[in-house]
Amino acid sequence: MWINAGTLALLTLLAQGPSEPRDRDLTQVSAGAWETVALEGLDLRRLAVPFGWLVSEKAGGANANLVFVPDRDYAWRAMTAKGWERLDLGGGAALHRLKTPNGWLVRETLEAGGIARRMTFLPDRRHGWRAPTP
Repeated sequence: MWINAGTLALLTLLAQGPSEPRDRDLTQVSAGAWETVALEGLDLRRLAVPFGWLVSEKAGGANANLVFVPDRDYAWRAMTAKGWERLDLGGGAALHRLKTPNGWLVRETLEAGGIARRMTFLPDRRHGWRAPTP
């Protein structure tokens, strides 16, 4: 069974249990509306859920790549998104990453059309992942 990093992060949070009082009303976290993350050339949306965000990319009129991004304090709401950073790897595909409060959203795209084939969350609280240099 394969589990992506975002799912593993969610399972870890749930296994640890709540760090705040048990009477916190988690139903107030989201009004049920997706928020658009303003990024040039990409329709990225997020929905506040308990302990973080569900993130989706809209491609060709359909939602794709639903990913959980842990963010207990919802700090991403106040962060300014600087845009996707391209990591050149060659071979017709490219990796892009986007800084979030506790790590990176990472997506693999095809050069033709720029549509993400896959997207996942990579935990990195200190943002120590340095981009490869050509």
